[in-house]
Amino acid sequence: MKLSLGLGNKVYDVLKFIALIGLPSLTTLYFVLGDIWNLPDVQQVIGSLTAIDTFLGAILGLSSKSYSPPADGTLMVDNTHPDVMGMQMQFHTPQEEMAQKSMVHLRVQSTPLPAPPIPGPHGGGA
Repeated sequence: MKLSLGLGNKVYDVLKFIALIGLPSLTTLYFVLGDIWNLPDVQQVIGSLTAIDTFLGAILGLSSKSYSPPADGTLMVDNTHPDVMGMQMQFHTPQEEMAQKSMVHLRVQSTPLPAPPIPGPHGGGA
């Protein structure tokens, strides 16, 4: 069973900031100030914040594990011949957009590739 939470990038980034920086900082702040200023229910507040942060971390971990970035294309792999592995790439992202990317995501598909053209004057090759 694959669990997908469908968090958008911005929502994920905000929740990750809250879980990694916001809640731990707030918990530490309340712990320290609670002792100095005798703030109420320090143990209950810290316990609650820690439980919320742990839950949020678990949700983000599930979301991160199930995340699959959109593919820019397909890498077709043909391993039907024992001595040669054929590969072919097909891109689905427009060329102008591809030129702006620093990383490309490809789906891998095992499939027999078409035979290459026969070289020579009668086979259509060079």
